[in-house]
Amino acid sequence: MAKGPKSAFILGCGGCLSFIIAMMLFAAAFWQSRHGLTMRSSDDLVTWHNTREGRSSPLAENYVDFEFQYPKSWTRKPDNESNFVSVERGENGETWENFNVGYFKTAGSREGNDALASQLIAQIGSQFSEQFPGLHKLSEGPTTVGSYDAYGGLFETTVSGTKVYMRAILLPTPDAKKGVALILMGTSHSPDLKSAEDLGTKGDLPKVLASFRFTE
Repeated sequence: MAKGPKSAFILGCGGCLSFIIAMMLFAAAFWQSRHGLTMRSSDDLVTWHNTREGRSSPLAENYVDFEFQYPKSWTRKPDNESNFVSVERGENGETWENFNVGYFKTAGSREGNDALASQLIAQIGSQFSEQFPGLHKLSEGPTTVGSYDAYGGLFETTVSGTKVYMRAILLPTPDAKKGVALILMGTSHSPDLKSAEDLGTKGDLPKVLASFRFTE
């Protein structure tokens, strides 16, 4: 598995679009966060609702109301200045699936966002490849998250014999004024992931994605 600290990445697009995420490397410790969490629990799921509490710039400036559910068996990762939330499934210190919600500054309209989405996905792949040599894009195009229209790219590489999969999804709010960036990551350690195409379609991530919704 890749070892090292997480790093913040910034992507720009002629001043119109920018995107900031935290890179979650696969030997990271399982830490507990201390703020920004509102949960309603069921027998096997936790509902996470985004909150302004404890947020500093740039998360406060780019704040979006949303919520989603994840299995109780998953672990919440530490808060940082780049992601609203990160949760992870794993075993024996190995990452199986990982779900991150960051943000991107939109062009302010549906047409503007559509025009720049492909360029932004290319920049995401380019910057992630600095941490994951050999990372290459398998596909990209329009997609959906529940009832919401989005745009995504699917990537893959191999790190120390472990397949690493990444799916980046750019999801504007319904008014197109703000946006969240969903970064799904997984590895071949997961018994559910046999190929990159399985990321977000098998395992626990499909349930997480299906539960995502904007709440403002």
